[in-house]
Amino acid sequence: MLALQIGACQYRHVRNILVNNRDQSAPATAGDWVSPNHAHVRGPGYYQ
Repeated sequence: MLALQIGACQYRHVRNILVNNRDQSAPATAGDWVSPNHAHVRGPGYYQ
């Protein structure tokens, strides 16, 4: 199921998921990760 969720269609990716038991972990949600603030990233005001 994880392979389908992340779009892994190559054998090596699916094998890696199974070998590392990533299919047994809690499902990942899109809202879990938030990008940290960086000094070199320009905000939306820069492009106005």
